[in-house]
Amino acid sequence: MNRTFLKKLYSVKLVCYSLLLMLCLKLYSLMVLNHEEISRLAEETNTISLSVTTDRNDICDRHMRKLTGVNLSKYAVIFSSGNNENDFNCCKFISEFTKVDEYSLYNDLRKFGKVYVLVSNSEALEKANTYSNVKVISLNTRYSANSPLCAVVGYLSDSKGVSGLEKLYEDVLSDTDLKVRGMADAKMTHIPGGEINLYNSSQRKFVKTTLDLEYSRICYDALNKAGVKGGAVLLDVETFDVLAMVSSPGFDQNNIGDYLSSSDGNLSNRCLMNYDLGSIFKIVVACAALETNSVDESEIYYCNGVKTVSGKEIKCHNLSGHGWVDMKNAFMQSCNPAFIDIGKRTEYLNILSMAEKFGFGSRIMYPQEFVQSTGTLPDKRKYNSIDEANFSIGQGTLNGNVLQGAVLSAVIANGGVKRNVNIVDCIINEKGELIERIRVDGKERIISKETAKKVFDMMVETNTKGTGTTGFIDYYGSGGKTGSAQTGWNVDGELYQHGWYTGFFPIDNPQFALCIFVENGKSGSESACPVFKEIGEKILSVSR
Repeated sequence: MNRTFLKKLYSVKLVCYSLLLMLCLKLYSLMVLNHEEISRLAEETNTISLSVTTDRNDICDRHMRKLTGVNLSKYAVIFSSGNNENDFNCCKFISEFTKVDEYSLYNDLRKFGKVYVLVSNSEALEKANTYSNVKVISLNTRYSANSPLCAVVGYLSDSKGVSGLEKLYEDVLSDTDLKVRGMADAKMTHIPGGEINLYNSSQRKFVKTTLDLEYSRICYDALNKAGVKGGAVLLDVETFDVLAMVSSPGFDQNNIGDYLSSSDGNLSNRCLMNYDLGSIFKIVVACAALETNSVDESEIYYCNGVKTVSGKEIKCHNLSGHGWVDMKNAFMQSCNPAFIDIGKRTEYLNILSMAEKFGFGSRIMYPQEFVQSTGTLPDKRKYNSIDEANFSIGQGTLNGNVLQGAVLSAVIANGGVKRNVNIVDCIINEKGELIERIRVDGKERIISKETAKKVFDMMVETNTKGTGTTGFIDYYGSGGKTGSAQTGWNVDGELYQHGWYTGFFPIDNPQFALCIFVENGKSGSESACPVFKEIGEKILSVSR
């Protein structure tokens, strides 16, 4: 055997070994590296699937209690069996227990090869499972009938979010692909007796809020029990997280059409709308006066029930007058004439600056893309003595929302520090792993500890001896400030006047700040305080 022949034989072997090695690598790639993709393609080739479009990712409270997807409903999923008589009989049977016509079901089944329909009759569902081409599945309906957080969560139209968190996080909530799959032949017809399964090809996600479902239910029930139009916002004093934000009257998120022409504003979130503030704004005025050393706390002011400013009479709620009062008593009794004097000495621009520090005139809740009013502050460039007097008692061109009212009390209870207000914490997966952090942390001292303590004491005495006694929380104690805001609205000959109460509880180491707003509640003492008391007592009973 000559040397040339051996070289050729060696070359042939080398080529063969190289080809064998390449083949092995290819097989390894297919069987190991791309196993999942190959399996998926094989499975899809041999299956027929139906996307279940009613499914969305969910919104949860801070304890991961679901605010959406709360109730189970049963659906019958039908795949074409290739037998027209069998398919028609199946559709006819299912239609007897639904609102869907049998011919409509059958035509869709022939056209698309698959349909699904809600079936509420348990006996029918059991029999439906006897058809080899039917799969009964359980899906969560989106909303409960009486959600306390309907105004915050929002609602859907054509399976898309159009308000609230549903709209704000549409991309996250709609990012799911739930399917029902059945074994199929080459004609994509379901194989009789073939397995049918529920399949989700995407990872479940959850929008985790700062809200507390139990606290929200307490707030919602209290407003409904009082039979008022209004709102309640509950904040955590330490973090300024929104624990509850409820608007009354609410609405059934499953039947939005019932409210489109309602005059009660059911679809509105009253907690984030602009309203005249009234005397709860005296918290801001008192802080501005103390921070700027504009007044002597021991100085007294006289109230005879009315104050005349530039020829205009501005009345006190006590038409008989409070007589001589110092700053603390003026605050406790919500005396307008005394606070007009205090406001004048503090000066208009100092009060305006303090209002801005508290967040009036700004979006204060994160995410700031959430629809919310900013409130309106009076013009800092053009004002007169009447404007200054009205501003000092929370009237005139000033307005704000219920959330801003809750922040007033939270700042005082937190010793003068204002934190960022958050309503969404993060987006997580079904394993609890963080996908995206949403919360925006931040804090700022806006008044001194000394000023906060003085106003704190004023608010406690308002609740124990002043205009807020009907809101006092037994045993634990509370502090707050009432408000009765003239609006200038004339509805059917009636002049609207809103009722407010903002406060904190318990007195010893306050945990909660709560603001109650009652549309046309007349007096905060009569309309808002009792609601505050009921909510506070029930929340403390379940939180301890």
